[in-house]
Amino acid sequence: MDRSFFVVFPQIEAMKTFHVAITILAIALFGCSPKSSEIVEVNGVETPTNQGALQCVSLGEDEFGTPHSEIHLLFDGLLEKVGECMACQEISIESFDSYDIPKNALSACGGWWAGGGDYFYSILGKDGSIEVYFGWQDEEQEDDGYHWELKYTRPK
Repeated sequence: MDRSFFVVFPQIEAMKTFHVAITILAIALFGCSPKSSEIVEVNGVETPTNQGALQCVSLGEDEFGTPHSEIHLLFDGLLEKVGECMACQEISIESFDSYDIPKNALSACGGWWAGGGDYFYSILGKDGSIEVYFGWQDEEQEDDGYHWELKYTRPK
């Protein structure tokens, strides 16, 4: 359409600008709000099912082809960085046993790369906080297990 049309009818140009502004505002207000979730009881504490999920965020590979990832904890619709590892993928609930992860863990992720593995799981603490544990294995270790240690606590 010829731009001179809008010079003759400036109200149409103003309406077009108004509609774009309203659309952007609607996306900002409603498109970015956290999704609602079901409330469940874990360890006697009620919590939304999406709270405490761990997510792998790939940082790509370095010049040697080694992958790098950050581990983020989902809490109140925001992601907080809680750790780093090389290879990273979600660990299914069905696989928790093989990684010595408690059955009541909320989420787990990690992976194996070049002879070693780094792993994370989140679980509700007794006070309702979310605790993130870090564990590792190495192909040359002489003991069994994942050496789990508390890495991060997110207060309730």
